[in-house]
Formats: sequence, C-alpha cells, structure tokens
Amino acid sequence: LPLATEFLDPLASGYFEDLISWGFIGARTCTSSTHRQLASSLEMPIGFKNSTEGSIENAVHSILAARAPHPYIAVDSHGHLYAKQSCGNYATHIVLRGSNTCPNFDAESVEKAIGKQAKARISSRILIDCSHGNSSKQQERQSQVFYNVLEQIASGNTKIMGMMLESHLESGNQFISEDVSSIKSSVSLTDPCIDWSSTEELIFSAAKWLSSSSDS
Repeated sequence: LPLATEFLDPLASGYFEDLISWGFIGARTCTSSTHRQLASSLEMPIGFKNSTEGSIENAVHSILAARAPHPYIAVDSHGHLYAKQSCGNYATHIVLRGSNTCPNFDAESVEKAIGKQAKARISSRILIDCSHGNSSKQQERQSQVFYNVLEQIASGNTKIMGMMLESHLESGNQFISEDVSSIKSSVSLTDPCIDWSSTEELIFSAAKWLSSSSDS
C-alpha cells in the first residue's frame, strides 16, 4: 500500500522515510532551509505547498533548493549527529493549496503558477489540494474544487497531475477534550474531511469522466 505524508519534523523523518512513497512539505515550512535540505536527500517525490499567504515563489524557490546537493547536519541510526551530504531531488513539484484569503485552483491561477515555474526552468506538473485555502476548510466544498480541476484536465491541461482530498471514514472534524468518552470514532482530529462514501463517489466519477473524455 503506497503511503504519503507531510514531513513536519525533519528529526523524525529517519524513523519512517523508507515506508513513504510520496512526501510533502507544508505551507508553513516550505521556506525552511532545514526542510529544503531534507527534501534534497529524500528518495521519493516531494511536493512543496504554496505558503499560507498564497506565495507561489516560495514553493518555486524550495524546489530549486531541493534539487541542489547540500551538506547539512543530520541524526544517524544511533541518535548521533553527523555531517550528511544530499544528492538533490529532482522529483519535486508544487502543490496549490490556496491561501488564507483566496483559492488558487481555478484555471487562471493554475496558469500563473505554471508561468512562474517556467521562468525558473521548472517543468514538473502541479498537484492541486482540494482542501485548506481552496475550500476555506469547509469539507463540502472539496467536491466543487475537485470537479473544477477535473474539467481543466479533461479540457487538455496536461500540467495538472491530479488532486489531493482530505478524507476520513466519517465526515467533519472534532477537537480533543478532557472528556475522552466524547471523542467520536473515525472522525478527523485535525482538518475537516469528507467521508469515505463521498471520496469513493468522486474517484469513480473522475475515472468515468476522464475515460469518456479520452474516447471522444
């Protein structure tokens, strides 16, 4: 089963990175030198999210930094610090996740992001996050973003590789309280998610839509 995760704490990455097929650097850490160095040493595709204020340039600069080799301090399997040399990671790309004030999944925003990549001589395709700023953290809006991007792909935009969904077994989210008995099973403890049946419906409808588009 392929696993993906956001690399939040670089010091913890050594304990599980060999289990991950696709990694991400979040909107709040995409400008971090430590995370860029980590990305340059990971042997998997890494997506850099645009920053929370919507800056695409930060993600572009992160990609350029991660593609270069870096000497840096890391922790070995015995918990000791040592000097590590990364080789650079060319399997890096942008993730459009919207900002605190506006989304960036629409065709115009995607085209702008592609243009900024091109100026930096980056040709990798773009992944679009249907949650976070693109849905104003309202889980029911994820489907609107999903179908909008799907239409862009069906219309011939080959620079979009796909979409990310925040999904769980049950919809919504909850917060941890002192009363543990009030915590609901299978409901997100972080961001609002769509439920599994909604996720399944989106994936099957996308397969059907893209299949019919290619046939026509």
